Amino acid sequence: HDIGKIGIPDAVLLKPDKLTPEEVKIIRQHPVIGDNIVAPLNLLPRERTLILHHHERWDGWGYPDGLKAEQIPLGARILAVADSLEAMCSDRPYRPTMKFSNAITEIQQCSGSQFDPRVVDALSELIKKKDPSFFIT
Repeated sequence: HDIGKIGIPDAVLLKPDKLTPEEVKIIRQHPVIGDNIVAPLNLLPRERTLILHHHERWDGWGYPDGLKAEQIPLGARILAVADSLEAMCSDRPYRPTMKFSNAITEIQQCSGSQFDPRVVDALSELIKKKDPSFFIT
């Protein structure tokens, strides 16, 4: 889903400090770059929507198209939660790894704004049924 990051300069992608507004604009291009990479394949129409829209937000403040709520394809809404959980639980140049429980709390706090509440509820129910180590290997 993040194949478009191949088109983002490492100096921006791996920057350990806060990004400048211009660098944020560059990072926000990766979904469109990814879509442009897979478009010629003509094999992945559903996957293209996931690549393109996985940074849209439930409240409409995401990118690249500012889609809101049900306008965002369901798969992209699910991927947004999974991508955020993975990002929070992974070491990044600009911040240390977050504990799984803290990442889940953060996702739950963003339910209804950043994330589809039904997707967050489904994740929460799944976590209740499984050991958290099931999710992070």
